[in-house]
Amino acid sequence: MKKLEEIRNDNARLLNKMRKFQRNVIPVKKCMKNGKKHFDKQCELAWNCSKEGLEYVIEAEFENGKVADIFVLDLIGGLVYEVLSSEKEEDCIKKVEDYPVKRVIMVKV
Repeated sequence: MKKLEEIRNDNARLLNKMRKFQRNVIPVKKCMKNGKKHFDKQCELAWNCSKEGLEYVIEAEFENGKVADIFVLDLIGGLVYEVLSSEKEEDCIKKVEDYPVKRVIMVKV
């Protein structure tokens, strides 16, 4: 069985290597472009992840250029939370099809 640190590192390798990502940090400037309700929901989800001891990256850009609202690193294969505020669920479904992570939870604001 893989150790937690190995799982986290495997998932982190899915991220764009040309960008610097901080784990368990809310990048306020990046998040502000999405609107207040969207930002508030991201903060709530990040809070819940932190309470559970999960490591995550907010506004995580994958190697293929797709950006996830929150990418949880602690599960084999990863997990993405997508916050739906102004976009329709159908549009989000199309967007996440290109993610290297197949486990996606859509959260409405």
